[in-house]
Amino acid sequence: MRRMPIYILLLGLTWPAASNAQAPAHYGRAIAPDAAVRIFNLAGTVRVTGWDRDSIDVSAIVPKGGGRLMFGGGSMGVKLGIDPPGAEINYPGSLLEVRVSRRARVWIKTESAEILVAGLTSSADVSSVSGRVVITGDIEQLSAESMDGGIDVQVNAGIVRLKSAGGAIALRGTATDATLSTVSGAATMVVTGAERARMETVSGHLTFDATFRPGGNYTLESHSGDISIRLPTDINGALQLTSLEGRVTNRLTKSRVERTNQGRGELLATSGGKATAELVARTFKGAITLEVQTNR
Repeated sequence: MRRMPIYILLLGLTWPAASNAQAPAHYGRAIAPDAAVRIFNLAGTVRVTGWDRDSIDVSAIVPKGGGRLMFGGGSMGVKLGIDPPGAEINYPGSLLEVRVSRRARVWIKTESAEILVAGLTSSADVSSVSGRVVITGDIEQLSAESMDGGIDVQVNAGIVRLKSAGGAIALRGTATDATLSTVSGAATMVVTGAERARMETVSGHLTFDATFRPGGNYTLESHSGDISIRLPTDINGALQLTSLEGRVTNRLTKSRVERTNQGRGELLATSGGKATAELVARTFKGAITLEVQTNR
């Protein structure tokens, strides 16, 4: 009787998720605290949690016909994800759970799978076509994009970049430098401590609820979307709000709204305190509302 080579037997043990079984698959290994981790899962859910260990732990539940779990790399970098069945257009989504060193640099890509991230402290770059994105924690640098899915971020961060086409995006917490961009989706920024903030949209509704930092710079722009600005009564900054063909409403200061663009639009210039910070809001057809912060 011919014996099967031992390396073939070991290969079968290395990829337990390659079969069509629905049993969970699991991998783990030691990695550097700041290792690069790349994750992909087209459909289902990706949940990534930072933990206080210099290792990565991966668990997956891959339904029958959903593909297989792939895992590879070394101590400085790991790539993992669900390899979908090649001939299938529609296939069941998989649950992919990853625990990784808090300081790891994480990259995640999906199509319809939702992305849930918590506890990372270095950087995260996540992208989805239509999946929902939820991120929480204290992180130095964050970039998140979903074409049609919503993005909900509650962090204490250095740099934040959020982008969507039709999905709603929201940033809450603290951020030194934040940019939110949509095409038609609503964008909400409720932050403290920002030195620089930018919000832009074509037709979505922008909501900016913040406190100024001395010397801060804030820009809000839209084509036809409305802009809501909520600030404390003791603002320390200069504001210039312009709607070329829309209305500007002032419910915060005593400054008067003036007509502009040959009477077709409105302009408000107002300030408070030492006016070391500057906020500029511009829209072509949308309305701008300046009002007092509440529930702070």
